[in-house]
Amino acid sequence: MNKMACAIVMFLTLGLSLNASAAEEAQDVFHLGVRPGVTQADGEAANDILSFGLFGRYLLAESWLVGVALDYAEFDFEEPAKMLRLNAAEIVDASTTQYLISAWVEHEFNIKRDWLSPFVGAGLGIGILDTDEVTGPINGGGTFDISTDPGVEFIPSVLVGLRFSLGERIFTEIAAHADYRFASWDVTDRNSGVTATLDDYFTYGAYLGLGVRF
Repeated sequence: MNKMACAIVMFLTLGLSLNASAAEEAQDVFHLGVRPGVTQADGEAANDILSFGLFGRYLLAESWLVGVALDYAEFDFEEPAKMLRLNAAEIVDASTTQYLISAWVEHEFNIKRDWLSPFVGAGLGIGILDTDEVTGPINGGGTFDISTDPGVEFIPSVLVGLRFSLGERIFTEIAAHADYRFASWDVTDRNSGVTATLDDYFTYGAYLGLGVRF
């Protein structure tokens, strides 16, 4: 009877130990955080694009993670009248907003430093945009009334960054990214009927993230 009791105690102790180990390992499986960022474009669609987003990551295997994010951005569509070759009497930009949904795969390098982890990644985003209508005077008389349909952008991207541990669960990270935006913006002056299309363009930028592991 005593042997049976000892066996049960040993079995329960082993089970609790394994469960505690599994729970400890699972604490770092998820990442959640926020990230303000800035992106630069070539000037035809925009110059600087300011954004703020929420991101999450899941540890697939040792050093490999998959991430998802939702970012909101605001920027000016630079001088749509100039794209239409209209002789505008003043510079008028069109306010633009974008919701960017993205997913990526990431590899984290182990450099034997508990507080620092370099990483690289690649992924794909879908940008949903909306651009305000703009009006203004034309040199020599008349006005323009420009409507823009930016549609949806598909955005492959690569990134490289550094992740810093601020404690057992808190981390901060800084990353740089380069993106190619498959775009087709339809721009129309409703007064003259002149139209133009903004095609694909390249962007690059960086973000600063703050998050928690669990």
